[in-house]
Amino acid sequence: MDPADALAVIRRLQPDLAERMQPIFDERPEAAAELIRERFPRAVGLVRLRSQDPEMFEVKAEHLSAATAVYDLARRLSAKDHDEPAMRAALDGPVRRATEARLAVRELELQRMAERLERERVQLADHRARHEARVSGFIDRVIGRVQRARPDAEARERGAERRGGEVRPTRSE
Repeated sequence: MDPADALAVIRRLQPDLAERMQPIFDERPEAAAELIRERFPRAVGLVRLRSQDPEMFEVKAEHLSAATAVYDLARRLSAKDHDEPAMRAALDGPVRRATEARLAVRELELQRMAERLERERVQLADHRARHEARVSGFIDRVIGRVQRARPDAEARERGAERRGGEVRPTRSE
């Protein structure tokens, strides 16, 4: 994992934290990488997600950013004396943003599931279309093996008749 990539993800989610971490990244990149792995394991997964699936990264990053904003606001509100209507008013926008972002994540996940389901359906239809040919081919191979083995069986039976009726088993029997 490239620490610069992790810092970019952290900057996307928590700009203030990234700003505080920047000196560590500048002075000691190895220590910064270790810090990321230990204290921000989610960032490592998000770096991977950003390179593999940028669209999913964006909706998940928005959700995490919004959820962090709600947490930070709640912490600031608890430090001061606010009445309930004022707290509701302050939390309304950030909570809406966080829940809407979570819905966007779920919608994209469901869209991806639907796409995968459609690919599976196409593959199943292809297997069904080739099913008769597969069955027929398998039957042909079995019949071919039986017919190739038949001369050996008939020869054993003729030999048995000459020996007085005793049929000797083959190695495969």
